[in-house]
Amino acid sequence: MKKYKFSMQKVLDYKEDMQSHEKNILMGMKVKYNTLCDQLDTLKQSYEDCKAEYEAKCEEGMTITQVIVQKSYILQLQEKIDLQKELMAKAAAEMEKQVEKINAITIEKSSIERLKDRNYEEYKALESKENEIFINEFVINSASQKEESF
Repeated sequence: MKKYKFSMQKVLDYKEDMQSHEKNILMGMKVKYNTLCDQLDTLKQSYEDCKAEYEAKCEEGMTITQVIVQKSYILQLQEKIDLQKELMAKAAAEMEKQVEKINAITIEKSSIERLKDRNYEEYKALESKENEIFINEFVINSASQKEESF
């Protein structure tokens, strides 16, 4: 019997390559998201530091110009924090889409792998049946040759 060959092996290989590629993309997205998280933490820390400095200066006494400048900077930091949160939400949504894409590819790949397994089991059963027939024919031929020699 000829060697087992799965007819959809190229499709399976393609799905595995796609899955690997999409996982690499997801890893890049996670790195980007983590960078955004770090930037948000830095902005929040700057905001808290600036707010504490503002409160300390208010107790000491500040000019109106200094109050306006300080408040303006605090508001600017708050806007940056809000923008950073929006960027993080978009990045999280993109990651979720990527995970869904990977899941779809994984499902397709799994169904092809199950088909391959069933196909291989059928091949093994057929091979076993052919081996059984060959052995039976061999035994019959051997027995008939022994009878002819007597």
